Amino acid sequence: MKYIKAGGQDISLFSLGTAQLGPDYGINNAQGKPNSAQSFEILDTARRLGVNCLDTSVGYGNSEQIIGRWLKSVPEKERPLIVTKADRLDVSSKAALKASLRESLRVSKSRLGLERIPLLIRRTAAPFWPAPCSRRGSAPRSITRGDT
Repeated sequence: MKYIKAGGQDISLFSLGTAQLGPDYGINNAQGKPNSAQSFEILDTARRLGVNCLDTSVGYGNSEQIIGRWLKSVPEKERPLIVTKADRLDVSSKAALKASLRESLRVSKSRLGLERIPLLIRRTAAPFWPAPCSRRGSAPRSITRGDT
């Protein structure tokens, strides 16, 4: 596996997308989502092959909860980087955006069993910083660091 340095950490060039762990997903998916044992096997195989980045989302059914249960079996120093997505953000005002972003982080941290979310991506197609909060840096520092 090849890796890149990001934030002082070696991150695999390949990440495992985990949408298939949560909902019944995919056009050719005739069997539905994998059960917990199958999900853990997928996650263990990715880890064994050197993948140390998992892509998930609050919008992927119970994928975050499955990953959270699996993470309990992985020594903390060997845990992958978790990338999740904020979903259903309220962009009607700066205050609403901050509140919905904090709530999305709270939910993801709870589901994943993490104190911090290392990387958060917006999932919605709506503009992230609409007027009147269109200037750069308008998210509070604690949110951008994942401290909430």
